[in-house]
Amino acid sequence: MIPGKRPAAARSGFSLLEVLVSSFILSILAVSLVHGLTTLELESRLAKDRMSSALLAADLREEILSKASVDPDGGPQFGPEAGEKGRVRLSLDDQDDYAGLVDRPVTDIRGNELPGMERIWRACRIERVSPENPDGPSIDTAPGGLRRFTVTVFRDESELAHLTWLGVGQEK
Repeated sequence: MIPGKRPAAARSGFSLLEVLVSSFILSILAVSLVHGLTTLELESRLAKDRMSSALLAADLREEILSKASVDPDGGPQFGPEAGEKGRVRLSLDDQDDYAGLVDRPVTDIRGNELPGMERIWRACRIERVSPENPDGPSIDTAPGGLRRFTVTVFRDESELAHLTWLGVGQEK
């Protein structure tokens, strides 16, 4: 063997420094990839929650619109009449009975809790508004005139969906 020259077998392969640098680069790439996937999963879950919440708001809107705009019993009271209070919305017979409704946790029309909705809840607000300014403040809570309906869906205390529409109520 010639002094100062290494045998061919000793020169092949990677040095410890090359292995450490490669490991460092791979670990940075792995952390970036995991962070990206975690962010993607969170965004996907938020989009799914927003879609579900929009559907829950639309479902309650359709339920309200299926009810009479005039109380079939002729009662002038705004909101649920005697015997219409409680978690069972099946007993509500006109649209203004939904005023002040808080559906926590979310239930079906018979009051049965919907599975997987433990942290989700809905609230309904009905206000009488001026025809000249329907986006303006509430003018009173009389059952007649132009009404603004608002259904809001929350997860815990964060608003996920908000649905507003106008309707006409019975006259006093």
